[in-house]
Amino acid sequence: MSIPFKQILSHLEVRGWRLQRIWKPYRVFLRGRDELPILIEVNNGRVDRKAWEQIKKIAD
Repeated sequence: MSIPFKQILSHLEVRGWRLQRIWKPYRVFLRGRDELPILIEVNNGRVDRKAWEQIKKIAD
């Protein structure tokens, strides 16, 4: 099962993360100078649910 990337993008932007770069198939998000970036693998506009669960723990 997978989740649409647009849904994830909205979730992250509300929490202050900004899409900085696209390195296919990855999307790179940054929130501040002191935080490490989050890389999200996107395939056909969707993200794996297990990956999303891990990303939420980091991003929130």
